[in-house]
Amino acid sequence: MIRTLFCLCGATVFDRSRLPPFKPGGEALFYEPRTGDPRHDEPRAFCMPSGFPSGMLAPYPVQLVHTPGWLVIVHEFQRMTRLIPLDGRPHRDVEPTFYGDSVGRWEGDTLVIVSKNFVRWSIDD
Repeated sequence: MIRTLFCLCGATVFDRSRLPPFKPGGEALFYEPRTGDPRHDEPRAFCMPSGFPSGMLAPYPVQLVHTPGWLVIVHEFQRMTRLIPLDGRPHRDVEPTFYGDSVGRWEGDTLVIVSKNFVRWSIDD
């Protein structure tokens, strides 16, 4: 069975209190302050992908397609697509990317997605 869901995600719904807990040191990376360097602070100014999490928090629609083995996330802005396997496989040994390397698994009725290997400056403040 394939399920498709369109959702409007946006910066207006961002709230630190609704985020899951970070691993030690992760919060400092996520909330990294702006530096004044536009290549670091705003990669979209250079036609680069917005990265995670700013791509998920942008005020543009996101399409989620769920099959038994995959979650596909398609962003309207820049048409960035994330393919997340849901079979619990290990992370790939790849270079960091704008949206990281994500793998997922079901724990009962809860979908757990673990992402790592992000391009350093794609993290939003």
